Amino acid sequence: MSKIFLSHTSTDKAFVRKLAADLRNYGHTVWMDEAEINTRDSLIREVSDGIDAIDYIAAVLSGASIGTNWVEKELKTATTRPFKGKWVPVLPLIIEQVALPAFLEGKDCTDFSDPGEYKVKLQQLLDSLGDSKLVTPADYKALQIIQKELIRTKEIIDLHRIVSKKPVDYSVLSTRSAELQELIASENEEFPEYAPINNVYAFQMKEFLVTNGVMMNAIGRTLRRGWRVIEVYMNYCDQWADLERMYYAYNEMIQAQIAITPVPEPPLYKY
Repeated sequence: MSKIFLSHTSTDKAFVRKLAADLRNYGHTVWMDEAEINTRDSLIREVSDGIDAIDYIAAVLSGASIGTNWVEKELKTATTRPFKGKWVPVLPLIIEQVALPAFLEGKDCTDFSDPGEYKVKLQQLLDSLGDSKLVTPADYKALQIIQKELIRTKEIIDLHRIVSKKPVDYSVLSTRSAELQELIASENEEFPEYAPINNVYAFQMKEFLVTNGVMMNAIGRTLRRGWRVIEVYMNYCDQWADLERMYYAYNEMIQAQIAITPVPEPPLYKY
């Protein structure tokens, strides 16, 4: 599965969050840079320094982003130099009809500017990425169970951390211990649908390792033994925002999967 850095302006957030959820549902790991890409000294350097291996840089191009310093300098740099000895392709994703800069002309672009063609263009993008396969449960009832657990998880988060708006995604990976990396690898192997979340959002607080599986099985179920200990550490380390980021990313994956999963027909009763 591909590892994609998805960069955009905050103006285009709604489209990007939908696209990220769909890409994650097909097994791809997505890092997102939420805002102010035009004010950073070197976004591309930050990506290169913070992520060990990325396969693609996907750039969402719109009227809000096309004239920014990021496009003119940073993205142009990304098309002309390797990252850690590896050439990383840049994927232009057009969501509004705009004039492309010269250095992007002739590149294979995916045109999402027509909302009615979203599914077709998404499939084109998935085909270009390769190795795309749905990783979340296709069973509607299973998805409903996950949805209920996520609702309970959100209730617990809201009890402990009041926020005025949805938190932004990490732009790069934070430092991870060998223990956390080992747990991520193990959990991803057992639950492939967790991999796109764990690869970006799993975090550590003191001796506690918090993966998507921990969120669903230890935090989402508040009566589970050991919850109070984790709750105390969450408060002490003030890491509820980390949990929120994980929750939002996984919840958006599940909502996207529910939207495309057929609702089972009701059973036929004999009289």
